[in-house]
Amino acid sequence: MEQHRFGPMLPPYLQVSREGRVQYLAEHSGTCRGAVLRIACNGIDGFHAGMAAKQYGHACPGIEDTGWGTREVTVRHSFGNRLTFANAVST
Repeated sequence: MEQHRFGPMLPPYLQVSREGRVQYLAEHSGTCRGAVLRIACNGIDGFHAGMAAKQYGHACPGIEDTGWGTREVTVRHSFGNRLTFANAVST
């Protein structure tokens, strides 16, 4: 994870990378509330286990098997934003 600030009083921007995907996140509460981002990924069980092992106090998502054939982990932000990591269930 890389962090950058454009100035000392400005919010940090973070680059988070996994499986060749890059996502930029900002600690700024005024621009977008309630946004949902779906991210296709592989190895959802390993991803979930890795998050659970870190024992984050505010991000302890579970795994959901959906009715439309995906297995998902949703990380919720305090401003209502959600990052949903999903992979198709093998049949």
